[in-house]
Amino acid sequence: MAVVSLQIGSYANHVCSHWWNAQSNSFQRDLSGHVPSEIKHEVLFREAPSGPQTFAPRAIVIDTAQHLGALKTLEKNSPPELPAPHWEGEIDRAQYESHLSHSGDAVETKRKVGDQVVQWADYTKCCYHDNSLLPIPAGFAWGSSFGWWSPGEDAHKLLQPELEDKLHFFTEEIDQLSGMHLLADSCDSLAGLAAGIAQDLAEEYGAKQIVSFGMHPSSFPNKVNQQLSTVNAVKFALAMTSHSGLYLPLCLSDKFPNQFPMLNFKSDLTLHTSAILASVLDSATLPYRTKGSLSSLTEFAAALTQNGRPVSRDFVCCHLPEYLYIFGHSEITAIGCSIPLNLAKNGCVSDLLTRPLPQQLTSLTPFVGNAWGGNQSLVVRGIPETFPVNPDAPSQSVDELLWSHLATDQSGRHHLTSVSQPFNTEEPFPNIFGPAQQKGLLVEWNTQSGMNTSVSIATCQSSCDDVHNFIDELATPLMDDRVAKRYGFHRDDLQESIQTLLSLSHAYHIKPSQEIDEM
Repeated sequence: MAVVSLQIGSYANHVCSHWWNAQSNSFQRDLSGHVPSEIKHEVLFREAPSGPQTFAPRAIVIDTAQHLGALKTLEKNSPPELPAPHWEGEIDRAQYESHLSHSGDAVETKRKVGDQVVQWADYTKCCYHDNSLLPIPAGFAWGSSFGWWSPGEDAHKLLQPELEDKLHFFTEEIDQLSGMHLLADSCDSLAGLAAGIAQDLAEEYGAKQIVSFGMHPSSFPNKVNQQLSTVNAVKFALAMTSHSGLYLPLCLSDKFPNQFPMLNFKSDLTLHTSAILASVLDSATLPYRTKGSLSSLTEFAAALTQNGRPVSRDFVCCHLPEYLYIFGHSEITAIGCSIPLNLAKNGCVSDLLTRPLPQQLTSLTPFVGNAWGGNQSLVVRGIPETFPVNPDAPSQSVDELLWSHLATDQSGRHHLTSVSQPFNTEEPFPNIFGPAQQKGLLVEWNTQSGMNTSVSIATCQSSCDDVHNFIDELATPLMDDRVAKRYGFHRDDLQESIQTLLSLSHAYHIKPSQEIDEM
């Protein structure tokens, strides 16, 4: 069951660059025989139907032309002399990049990733299909209004015909289309573009599950920009609740470093914050990308929405709660993460439960505090198969131990996914796990280079009462008529938007038992 991903905007593409890099780095190759993989790479990647065996994200990348200019595509750069890697095997990246460097492109310079990286294409390692790239023309008249909503709507009208062709290219070659990922900047003009695209997807692919991810900046330079960005986030959330099945807002605020004691990162550095969000995104989507788990994006969403609520949220341990309830036509979700697992290399899995799991999670949903409650999907990854589980029950598995803990929680239904394969943090993922390494947690290290190579993560997606705080904050600027009118809300639309948000917020003030009674 394949998924097509659409990534729209600069920050969203920063996150996706790390995401695709980690996935392509984790491809495993067995030169002597078949080695099973826990992850179904074919859900998000496509194999070239002919020629050299190459794999590329099944994605459409939308950004300004200057951001897309440095990207490589398979058609232009695929090296015919490379040996074909096994699907479950690792691609020989060094040889591949060597080929690219001899083609006259400054590939080696691009690979030197540091704190001064500005463009996400500077550290994108994977190659895209030609039909993946959809640049906003360099001559498009953004002017001084790039942060405003309406230029994004104009860009949507301009790109709509070509986007439709590219979507058909990817969807028509798929035997079973499970749904779509829409990952977009939610606070600038490209949010207006993404809103139009979400409506197009809903109209043409309404029978498929659409999961949208809103990428919020970690800080705003001044009050005016913050107001404009917040109003854009309101419009974006309203569009996503109307046209997608799950909406997950993602944000790392400048307050988070104190809540990530095992990470050494800069909250004002896009390279760092986008990498952390990518680790959460990769882990949180494992339930429908793992063999033997939920088989499709649709089933995953359905498992979270039964007895559900309209908004889902994610937390960091890597805890990502996403939960959806179809409230009329509205559906909102949220996301969060905690990384790495609070588990020492010389310990056992049962040590993870010495503190309640909810206390180990940090929310990545703006304005959401406690991330536990309601229906939830818990993902735990990076615990080696040989790792001791429980000294009091030597035969107990990781799944059995975690299920015994979840069984004591009666707040909602639970789904558990455990994967021994950790999240890949090889370069160009930033080297931010120094404190975790010093404490002896489950972080793998290259002793020669001093760079981290993989990390353990836990994510939880759930509906919890605190989601109403996120919705209430969205509604706040609309209560001021001057702010709302200044940023393009007409009177009738304003009242409807406020009512929609208040209704969504109310759903999170209701306990699951009350929801059943009222339904």
